[in-house]
Amino acid sequence: MTIQLKTRPELTDALRGQLMNARCRTKATDYLIRMINDSTIKPLAMLTVSPWRELDKDQIKYLAGGLRDCVIQRLDPERRIPIFAPLLTMYEKNQYNTGYHIHLILPWLPLDRLIKGTQRVSVKETIAAAGKKLGHYYTKAFKWGGAEWTQEFQLEVYRYCFNNPIQLDKWKDKNRRGFKVYYPTSKDGLKYSPVDQEQQFEGYFGWEGLVNYCTKSISKDRRNTSNIDEDNLVKLQHFNDNIRINSDTPTATLDRFFQ
Repeated sequence: MTIQLKTRPELTDALRGQLMNARCRTKATDYLIRMINDSTIKPLAMLTVSPWRELDKDQIKYLAGGLRDCVIQRLDPERRIPIFAPLLTMYEKNQYNTGYHIHLILPWLPLDRLIKGTQRVSVKETIAAAGKKLGHYYTKAFKWGGAEWTQEFQLEVYRYCFNNPIQLDKWKDKNRRGFKVYYPTSKDGLKYSPVDQEQQFEGYFGWEGLVNYCTKSISKDRRNTSNIDEDNLVKLQHFNDNIRINSDTPTATLDRFFQ
């Protein structure tokens, strides 16, 4: 029998306190990496979003919420799969002004399940548009789940979701406004960094290096614990807690981890 947690998860004082300590940046990075590993969700890329306007913390959060809604409302509005995108969201201050930009860790999308488990027009439209963009058409040579399920194809699916938002009436008002007003349309405003096992950042390779890059601001300012999107983080923690409960595996607490 599947057991679901009923209580609303909250970011524990243990994690918040450790993130505020600049000396614990490596532990914080390792913990986030461990959370992603425990989820068994495979990271695909890091997306850096740099709005052309100077946005404060609230405005950048609304933009991040809009980016999430772009993916969910197009591919899985009923939350049946579900799609856990993004895996991690970090806000970082700009070097050239007092505004912020966003780092998102995007996961591989369960395209096979989306195609087989739904008849939604928006899903088929997205998959077809991504394939067409890469030069694939509906021919005998076009096979679902083949070469089209590559890193490049997955990134094209994300681009289509962000560039073609739907069901705006179902979004939260602040997310809808944040996306419509602040989403950058230039190439300079959007940078995709695909996972590459040959690439590293400060000793962390592949997607772990991208996570380490996202958290680099923690070591610069103790107040930067607020730059982690807490809602995104606690949902991932809650997701992992459900996995452990349903598999009868003891759940490690954050307090034990940071002892």
